[in-house]
Amino acid sequence: MNVYKIDPDASLDFQFDWDDWLDEDTEEAISTAVITIDPTGELVAADDPAVNSGVVTFWLSGGVATKRYLVSCKITTTGSREDERSMIINCFDR
Repeated sequence: MNVYKIDPDASLDFQFDWDDWLDEDTEEAISTAVITIDPTGELVAADDPAVNSGVVTFWLSGGVATKRYLVSCKITTTGSREDERSMIINCFDR
């Protein structure tokens, strides 16, 4: 699992990449992507994530300095497959 850093005053983009996982033979694509954050209410994902060529891009802002967050992305594909990936976001004052 990847670990990233964010300042509570920052607004940064992050990505989950499924490009190599998608089935090229059937031209499978991501049909839905949902971002969740645990714990909720402090670190915020802005708007809906963008999906482009198997990559889900989303923006995070806020958070409380010294706290750690688990950010997950669950996708469903045009081939009816589902997968979920997660990352850790460490929040601290820079």
